[in-house]
Amino acid sequence: QAEFLKSTAPERLARGGNRGGKTVICAVDVAQAVTGQDEHGKYPKKNGRFIIVGWDLQHCADVCWRKLYKPGAFKVIKDPVTKELRAYDPSLAYDREHEYLAQDAPPLIPKRFIKHISWEDKRKGVPKTVTFTTGWELTFYSSKGDPPQGIDIDGAWFDEEIQQEIWYKEISARLLDRRKKLKGGGTYYPKFIWSATPLAGTEQLLELHQR
Repeated sequence: QAEFLKSTAPERLARGGNRGGKTVICAVDVAQAVTGQDEHGKYPKKNGRFIIVGWDLQHCADVCWRKLYKPGAFKVIKDPVTKELRAYDPSLAYDREHEYLAQDAPPLIPKRFIKHISWEDKRKGVPKTVTFTTGWELTFYSSKGDPPQGIDIDGAWFDEEIQQEIWYKEISARLLDRRKKLKGGGTYYPKFIWSATPLAGTEQLLELHQR
């Protein structure tokens, strides 16, 4: 997971079995971007645009948005040495012996960063667009519909299976619109991430894995 967050590759895949942490690590990546806390130069600190695409909008709400906005994306425990909270790690003897002290982690995106939420269906907790105090904007899409036209984005996250294959091709084009040369040399590339269980993925996921 640490290597995934450090990588500045334009495209990254988080593949694994159920409950393997792939959705969580992508949510961490998005949260760091929209709150301006990315430490690896992957995203601009302010005024970026990220989109999340799921099977449908209810999936976006129940899985992706919940990981970002609600407590409990993972467990934390107070470190016996630093006395600070850190991720609960069952491979450590102390953590196993003190599992009863583990608690839900606070939200990946604290409320203080959220400026406004526009809802697709507020009663069902389905957001459409969230704007942040950093100037970042996060929009959710259902893969049942057509991809957005004419927008440029700094990041895109696909979670699990996508219904229409046109999504990957279209989003790749939208990401290229923000590619630019940097003053100190090099090139800024917007980022694409995809979290999926291999058996639930598509031919596009297989092609990306092979590439």
